[in-house]
Amino acid sequence: MTIEDKTKKHLGLLIKASILLVLALLILIPIYNVKRLLREREERASRTTSQVINQWGGRQYIMGPVLAVPFRFTRDIEEDKKIVTKIYKGVKYFLPSELVLDTDTESVERHKGIFTIPLYKSQLGIHGHFDKLSFQENRGDNLQILWDQAKINIEVASTIGLSQTLKLQWNGSTTEFFRDLSGNDIMSDPLGAPLGANPREGGDFSIDLNLKGGESLEFYPLGKEVKLSLNSDWSSPQFTGTFLPDDYVINEKGTTASWSMGAYNVNFPQSWYAGDIDKNLVYESRFGVEFTEVIDQYFQVHRALKYAFLFVFMPFIALFLMEIIFKHPLHTVQYLFIGLGTAFFFLLLLTLSEHLDFWLSYGLSGLGTSLLIYFYGRAILPNQASQLSLLGLLILLYAYLFLSLQSEDYALLIGSLGLFGLFSAVMIGTRKLDWNEVGMYAQPHKRKDETEEEE
Repeated sequence: MTIEDKTKKHLGLLIKASILLVLALLILIPIYNVKRLLREREERASRTTSQVINQWGGRQYIMGPVLAVPFRFTRDIEEDKKIVTKIYKGVKYFLPSELVLDTDTESVERHKGIFTIPLYKSQLGIHGHFDKLSFQENRGDNLQILWDQAKINIEVASTIGLSQTLKLQWNGSTTEFFRDLSGNDIMSDPLGAPLGANPREGGDFSIDLNLKGGESLEFYPLGKEVKLSLNSDWSSPQFTGTFLPDDYVINEKGTTASWSMGAYNVNFPQSWYAGDIDKNLVYESRFGVEFTEVIDQYFQVHRALKYAFLFVFMPFIALFLMEIIFKHPLHTVQYLFIGLGTAFFFLLLLTLSEHLDFWLSYGLSGLGTSLLIYFYGRAILPNQASQLSLLGLLILLYAYLFLSLQSEDYALLIGSLGLFGLFSAVMIGTRKLDWNEVGMYAQPHKRKDETEEEE
């Protein structure tokens, strides 16, 4: 063979490889469109979920109770060279010396269209004690404390989630909460329950409420000593906020957790006059739990799409090496069909996972595309060894991706080892190949079944 012939062979090989590279990159375009479709479906799911959760009660929090005691006093000031007595009004707020919260949370589901939205119902018991109240500070002359107008304020994030009339038990008497339009120093939309009796000596309180919500349930540590216990049938919660639980147990049956903290854990006082507190210090102390799915089907599909290039390039590399080893040329269109077949896997995975369990969707999508490509490969590849090699490669890729998706914490390790293994397999498989003699050829070798038909 002359140098010119060898040059033509090598040039033909380079041109074919370049065409396949461009083709592989072009096949990534429909896969990119699957990513766009994934984002659209995620946004639709998010809008639907938010709508249902807000109608149910929303992301809930409980703030309080806080005891509010109004007062008024006078001050003599000089106006136009005259001494004028003016009346001023104010409110002093007190936090309980002891606050205990017990909550039992049950998960429920609501369906809208093809989407399933996780929600919860919570039974909360709030009880504790206020110590004797003090007004020792000098606010002005003729201080008059309006004990008969004292009230207990609490706040929930959304009153839509309240499923019963809210009542306060104070030292044995019962009173109902109302929407308190007079406001509260740290609450944007408080509920208030008038005490009626003089609370100066303090007292015991108890509040029971049934609260509906979704995604999260949070609390504020408003008290000198605060204790919270949580029982839930949710098996994959996430603890959020400033404080983590002291003890917790999470298993397939649900979650139990307990918190305990005191005034020394927060940066706001246990009593203050209206306007004298930084509300942000209170808001920053919020803590609780999130009831959301850690990994949903869209997140899994998104992770799978990160490996899309492997599902395009590896079959192309395998087919290209089969061309060289078996001296059986394949047309670019045949590469195109196989590349699009692998791209369909991701579209099927996204579509089926909205209706079926993710791993069932994964298995059906992988099985369907593998069989499709295998039966097509039987028609274009020269022998059974090459056909089974292509099928084996696809099974290996789907198994590799399955392991990566199964273990999020070790995904990088599995991914690195997998890539190294695939690259090593290519190197070992071609170690005895004489690349100097490799080139494109004019006539393909006939398949065995084609030869038999001619005879």
